[in-house]
Amino acid sequence: MARDITPRQKKFVQEYLRSGDATDAAIAAGYSAKSAASTASKTLKMPGVIEYRRELEKKLFDEMGISKAWIGRRLVEIVELPDHPWFVACQFHPEFKSRPNRAHPLFKGFIAAALRYRAAAQRDMLHL
Repeated sequence: MARDITPRQKKFVQEYLRSGDATDAAIAAGYSAKSAASTASKTLKMPGVIEYRRELEKKLFDEMGISKAWIGRRLVEIVELPDHPWFVACQFHPEFKSRPNRAHPLFKGFIAAALRYRAAAQRDMLHL
């Protein structure tokens, strides 16, 4: 059982698991809207709150039949089609890591593949 936490903290955790938004959960639990973001951040780090959150998550996952193994088998971060000239799908945002002078490797690969494709298309057009 989770360490003693207040009813407001329990409400916060329940709202947080429902919405996924810590600030909104803090407001819904009765914390001040003005300080909700900082209160939420602090509350999420409290040992009792962490323990209570884990207990509720485990209960929810058990009810839904979700395990760590199930998640690992079904969640994929990146997919590549080896027989395609250039196809990558990803669950993250490499564009946030790219800079004009330091492109993310996915973008470097995309540009290189696009240039190869264009060169091949131009060669094909010349040999019509």
